[in-house]
Amino acid sequence: CTFGPAARAADEPNRAAWMAQGTYGMMTHYLLQPKGNTSEEKTADLNRMVNQFDLENFIRQFQETGADWLIFTIGQTTGYLCSPNAALDARNPGHTPRRDVLLEIAQRLKPLGKRLILYFPSGEDADPSVKQALAFGTEGYTDRYFEFMRQYSVKFGTLVNGWWFDACSPHSDDYWNKWLGALRAGNPETAVAFSGAEFCTGGPIDPVCRLADYHAGEI
Repeated sequence: CTFGPAARAADEPNRAAWMAQGTYGMMTHYLLQPKGNTSEEKTADLNRMVNQFDLENFIRQFQETGADWLIFTIGQTTGYLCSPNAALDARNPGHTPRRDVLLEIAQRLKPLGKRLILYFPSGEDADPSVKQALAFGTEGYTDRYFEFMRQYSVKFGTLVNGWWFDACSPHSDDYWNKWLGALRAGNPETAVAFSGAEFCTGGPIDPVCRLADYHAGEI
């Protein structure tokens, strides 16, 4: 199959060129579902689980795969994320752990010459704790969501080489550019993909966003 021309300017860098060097990546869904009858109990269980994450064993297993990059979830629909975020924690505390295990993973991968791509749902399909904190459906939600993502981008900086967003709808180029700007606040060379879940919805195989750096692959 063929794809139409990208909408990026001719002088835009190919931020995803490293993916085409004969290597491959590995994807890990680390989805936290703490137990408890109260929000306090669930937050305590969240911290218990994250504190038990065996970083050295995970890095060893990842290296054994031979993969050159890792896709890792910040969170997905459980209401709990694996990395603190100032914008979320100020509005809806208790949904991220004290330990920043994702930052620890990023810091371990960099010296090994491995790359990291972070996975997160789109603004319209965001984690329920994020929607609640950022007042989904009210005026200004999109800007608050972009600021939320910018917080992550700035924190991780050049430790993150890419983003992969799930369940994205078509938008204007202005919308996409604002989103991309937030994601590249910490690393201008970050490669970004937006998935419209084309295969799942029976839609077209063209990318949902032609400003993206690489195809999300769900076709």
